[in-house]
Amino acid sequence: MNASPTSNADVRTGSMAEYAGSMAERVGDSLSHTRRIDVGAFVFAKPTDNVPLGILWMIGATVLLAVAAAIAKWQTEFYPVGEVMFIRSLSGLIVCAALILPMSGLAVFATKRPGAHIARGVSQAVSQTFTVIAVSLMPLAGAVAISFSGGHPDERP
Repeated sequence: MNASPTSNADVRTGSMAEYAGSMAERVGDSLSHTRRIDVGAFVFAKPTDNVPLGILWMIGATVLLAVAAAIAKWQTEFYPVGEVMFIRSLSGLIVCAALILPMSGLAVFATKRPGAHIARGVSQAVSQTFTVIAVSLMPLAGAVAISFSGGHPDERP
C-alpha cells in the first residue's frame, strides 16, 4: 500500500488514517508556523495564534485604508474619477507585481476559471469606483465611517 497517496484512486483504496497522516506530514513540513493536532485517525495542521502580530496588521490595514481614502478625496479635487482610478489601479498592480512575481513567476496568472476572475475584477473595479465617487462627494469622515461599517468589501476590518 502506498503510504502517501497521490490521486483520488489512492485515497479510495487506502485507509483514511494513512491519507490524513501523509497529508499532515506534507502540510506540516511546508508550514513551520503550524502545530499538529491528532483527532482519532485524522491529523490536522493548525496555525498557531499570534494575536499581537494580528493586531498590528489590523491597525496597519486600518491606517492604510484611511490614508487611501484621504488621497482619493484629495486627488478627485484636481482630477476626474476615471483618472484617479487608473493611477490607483496601476500603482496597486506595480506594487503587487513587485511583491508576488519574484516568488511565483507568471504561474500566478494561470486559472481554470477565467470567467470568475473576470467577474471578480469587474465587481472590484465598480466597487472601488463607487467608493472613490462617494469619498469625492461626502465629507471624508462620513465616507470612511460607512466603509468600515460594511460598505466596501475591501475596506472591512
